[in-house]
Amino acid sequence: MIQFEILDIPIEPITPPKADLPLPDFEIEAQSMDDNEPAIVDEIAEVTTADEWEDDTRWGPKQDLPRRSVQGPIFFAAENQTNGFVTRGEGGSEGVVHIRSLRLPANTNYRETVLHGPSLQVAVVDYTTPGNGSSFTFPAFHLEPDTSPDTDDDGLHDLGEFVMGTEFDNPDTDGDGVADGAEVQQGLDPNDSLPVATGIIATADTPGEALDICAVDNLAIVADGEAGITVFNVFNGMNPVRIAQVDTPGNAMAVACAGRLAAVADGPQGLAVIDLSDPPAAQIIHQISLGSDAIAVAATLGNAYVALRDRTIVRVQMETGLELGRLNLATRADDLVLAGNFLYAHEADFGGRVSAIPLNGPFAVAGSGDPASFTSGNNQRQRVFAGGESIYSVHQGGYSTFDITDPANPVAIATGNAGQFGWRQIVLNGSGLGVAAVGLAADDEPANNHIHLYDTSDPTQTTNFLGQVDTPGTANAVSIFNGLAYVADGAAGMQAVNYLSFDTMKEAPTVQLVTNFSLGFAEEGQIVTVSALVDDDVQVRNVEFYLNGELASTDGNFPFEFRFLAPLRSEQASVTVQARATDTGGNVTTTNQMLTLTDDATPPQVIAVAPSQGSSSKPGSLTSISVFFDEPILVSTLGSNSFQLMSAGPDRSLDTPDDIAVRGGSILFDSLSRTARMVFSTPLSSGLYRAQVTNAVTDLKGNPLASTFNWTFMIEGPQVTGTTPAHGAIARAGSVSTILGIFDVDMDRSTISGTSFRLFTPGNDGDLGTEDDTEVPGGAVDYQDETRTARIVFPSALAPGDYRAVLAGSIQDLFGDSLSEDFEWTFTVEAPRVLAVSPPNGSLRGESRIFQIQATFSAELDANTLTPSTFR
Repeated sequence: MIQFEILDIPIEPITPPKADLPLPDFEIEAQSMDDNEPAIVDEIAEVTTADEWEDDTRWGPKQDLPRRSVQGPIFFAAENQTNGFVTRGEGGSEGVVHIRSLRLPANTNYRETVLHGPSLQVAVVDYTTPGNGSSFTFPAFHLEPDTSPDTDDDGLHDLGEFVMGTEFDNPDTDGDGVADGAEVQQGLDPNDSLPVATGIIATADTPGEALDICAVDNLAIVADGEAGITVFNVFNGMNPVRIAQVDTPGNAMAVACAGRLAAVADGPQGLAVIDLSDPPAAQIIHQISLGSDAIAVAATLGNAYVALRDRTIVRVQMETGLELGRLNLATRADDLVLAGNFLYAHEADFGGRVSAIPLNGPFAVAGSGDPASFTSGNNQRQRVFAGGESIYSVHQGGYSTFDITDPANPVAIATGNAGQFGWRQIVLNGSGLGVAAVGLAADDEPANNHIHLYDTSDPTQTTNFLGQVDTPGTANAVSIFNGLAYVADGAAGMQAVNYLSFDTMKEAPTVQLVTNFSLGFAEEGQIVTVSALVDDDVQVRNVEFYLNGELASTDGNFPFEFRFLAPLRSEQASVTVQARATDTGGNVTTTNQMLTLTDDATPPQVIAVAPSQGSSSKPGSLTSISVFFDEPILVSTLGSNSFQLMSAGPDRSLDTPDDIAVRGGSILFDSLSRTARMVFSTPLSSGLYRAQVTNAVTDLKGNPLASTFNWTFMIEGPQVTGTTPAHGAIARAGSVSTILGIFDVDMDRSTISGTSFRLFTPGNDGDLGTEDDTEVPGGAVDYQDETRTARIVFPSALAPGDYRAVLAGSIQDLFGDSLSEDFEWTFTVEAPRVLAVSPPNGSLRGESRIFQIQATFSAELDANTLTPSTFR
């Protein structure tokens, strides 16, 4: 991408005295710049009235009238003559057109129209942006009466309607009872809440650094670094309202939305799952440590997928916080994205590779695709987006595209080099436009990091730059919702950006429905994913999905998708799906598709379990177990005979006489996530367990599991995580009067006493750890709840010698789980030692020079024991 910039500083205007004279030539000045850097245009365009112009050798002698710039609001619309892309905005009130820098593609023909609000006069200038590495003197604008038609007779002629983005065939675009022309002249907004001018339309501060954002269901959730997440209500996109702040314990680096839950990649603290069912009361319901920094996250159908810094991807059930499985990649995944029934991982450090992971099958990479040419990463997190049948992955200097017609095997299409080195993300609006967070360099300088717009209508062309919106902070991430871009803008918080003008052309969008089954068919009892492929002359705002005539879902994010459970053929032979696409001008298109139901002849499979096979859980942390199937299950076949849990009993060995069947769990099933859960009212006790699902379980059609599925897991008892003194320590004499045992969970203080926490010294045999060991009397035993610490406190320091401390296996935590066996450790209190003497041993001194003899000890001594007989 090559671009140039218009920065506004005052200059003298050049205005021809007659309308039929040509406009002045552009002044192009070559600059010495790197070919990859944008040219900078640093001249202003100023507006003057028809009788206010100055002498210029190209136009003739100077007129007698004084020169003045016009007063009052100025509006402009710059139209790309190649692709019709329009950039609208409001200028200054002193005759200045561009009060902010305007960045446009190089070597491109433009027609810019300016409207003076109070007079409704217009000026039109055609120009061609210069090539890369050139500066540009912007032509002056010469106002004249608008002679274009006034189609709706509202006083604002059609050319002025074009500049303002109002409807040329509607005299009152916003319906407030005041004609458009009168509103413009009075300094009012003829569009009211309709976002017409392109650029930032709202700013909302956040307490931290905005790093990522997801927007869905009229909420925008910002990952705000060390401040956690910030939740905004964006029902009115022009006035976001902060309604909640949740401070996560780690560093919120990424966020993903999934219904009423949000998944947060919380850096060293793993995954935070936040309940948004009542947004103002948003709260963390699970905080899951994953063993490495969580840096990226995606979420769907109740599951979160978390990319860790150690190259691992972890699947977690959000409702319970249970881990469902892990897989390892060749390199770290910078980002994850979901499309259809696949998860895609972007491996920026592996040349920009994209790997496909099926959601309904083994949790493993099914296929990978490398970009069309090798790409390099930078120190920024680089993102991936999926929509339609393509993937868009960011690299250091642009983005690459992949074909996912075969979703398991991404195939490279093109790799573009846009000329910057700080690309972070690109997201699509579904109508051929990409909104990208781009930095000129790989840094976090706000002056270098903004929003760029690209033509993405052809995935083979990846450098079609359209324009730029400057943001006050560091544009890190973007989410499009209902036709607006919400930007995580670093220290500047969240920006709401109108990147396209309000649609006034009254042209309805086109929409086509596709599913994850063959055209016109769906398999009974299966999850059907319906995607609406849309196109519009501007953009589609949202898509409503109807099932058999009833509104089922509204999606304001591209890709526009909806999932439902297909009924059995015994209930009905077909279903009708309808999509109603609405563009940003309110134009609507509706399309229907009837899906004929086909037989389900495939047996169900278990694709994941929680807790996972061979895992260990902390005491008190497990109140349910879960099984995930690849299709919905007939609930009546889930019962105590088909979904079972067995405890290994006190001997912690399975298939022995003391095994115990665990009863009392409620069995639940969620069709959308295809999850069966056994839920208990109290946490499971510590020990070894085996769960099984038998082949009595069937899918909705009656197809049974091919065989019984078993898995085992462990619930640990409480653990001693630290002691004072430490095991094997040698302590100074006089330094130990308190013995500490520290636990990993909250303990039942009633089980910690002088009989369960004791200290021993060797008995008559002189050996520690034998039957004649002697208990040290006089210690007071207590338990500190705040630090989870058991203590023995003695009234004075322990005498030198060897010691053995014992925490009895009968000690229990608050869940009733015990240590299971005694925990012992030993330490030594050494006798006092002479550390130094003066004069030194063996030294020779003259008799008259010795004034005192001094000895320094390792511990404080009893002064009463120092006498002429003990120190001679």
